[in-house]
Amino acid sequence: MTTKRVCFDISKNTTVETYSNQEYDRCPIDSILYLKCYNRISHAEWQQMLIELNEYKFYEMVVHKDSIKNTHLSGNLRPRSKSYTKPSSNACVG
Repeated sequence: MTTKRVCFDISKNTTVETYSNQEYDRCPIDSILYLKCYNRISHAEWQQMLIELNEYKFYEMVVHKDSIKNTHLSGNLRPRSKSYTKPSSNACVG
């Protein structure tokens, strides 16, 4: 049987200071992207959130007329039709 050996060099040990729990919030992260990455939300829930984001961008977000080409809609998820219409071009800033 082979034995393994672990050695520590005390001269190279360092101490790293950290924040107290009053200074740093260690509560679980509520980020949607975090939840997606760690499979805490279903694919259907993720798709629904992207659709809602696209709807916000498409129907409500004010964008300068020269920046419309830079507005990215997520994937092939098109906003659902709403009972209200897309704001006219005069809703754009500038």
